[in-house]
Amino acid sequence: MEVTIIDPSVKKLDLEDQDVLARLLEIEHETFRVHGPLYDISAWGREQFLLPLERKLDFSLLICLSEVVGFSIAYEFRGGWAHISRVAIEPAVAGRGLGKELLTAQLAKLREAGCKTCSIDVRMDNVAATRLYRKLGFERMRDAALIGYVNERGRDPEEYLSTEPSHSAFQLYL
Repeated sequence: MEVTIIDPSVKKLDLEDQDVLARLLEIEHETFRVHGPLYDISAWGREQFLLPLERKLDFSLLICLSEVVGFSIAYEFRGGWAHISRVAIEPAVAGRGLGKELLTAQLAKLREAGCKTCSIDVRMDNVAATRLYRKLGFERMRDAALIGYVNERGRDPEEYLSTEPSHSAFQLYL
């Protein structure tokens, strides 16, 4: 698919729109097909997208060209702390700055809403995402902060705290 990016737009996600939900599922599954597991071991299904989380519908965004080409799902984990649980850009248009534009808008929306901290998780082998998060100001959690995060978020300690972790957690003070 050859796409010329002229003027992408970022919009609020509406999960009640069945066409949008179907498109998110397409992007999610295509991303897993092309890149393999970027965080979870399997792609999200309809149930995961529709899981009700605090302020999720206020915080989640789409990026569009002539159609939806990416999404970011965020929610308020606890007062003032937002977590971005999913970010994906259609593989055919990835690498053209859309992820950065989407996450920049996502972080602005979270700041506007009064969030003070934002976290995001990533597989250690997802170098492109790690590079993007660092460019946006995220810092890798370490030591006591990482242990507290893993415990509070109910993450698998083996994935984050082993001598060769498969996952990393980043945070940004907004």
